[in-house]
Amino acid sequence: MVSGIASPPAVDKTNTGCTVSILLNGAKPYQKALATGHSGTTDYSSWRYAITPNYAAIKHGQNKITAKISCSANPTNLTKFNSVNVTGF
Repeated sequence: MVSGIASPPAVDKTNTGCTVSILLNGAKPYQKALATGHSGTTDYSSWRYAITPNYAAIKHGQNKITAKISCSANPTNLTKFNSVNVTGF
């Protein structure tokens, strides 16, 4: 299970058009995380995703998990990435 917290960019704290996706070891496509914020199914202020072998397996040694937040904005959509390395046994 991977979980995290996120917020829209500082210029638009009221933006609700955001989603979070997860990538394990570069295995595309990105997998959409589940919104778990207090405001319901579109509130990605907190989120989680269960990595399963159906998507990609955690391998022995170093693994890279990347979270991507994408927010709809005008005139340009906003996207940020954050990655962590974890060791599989």
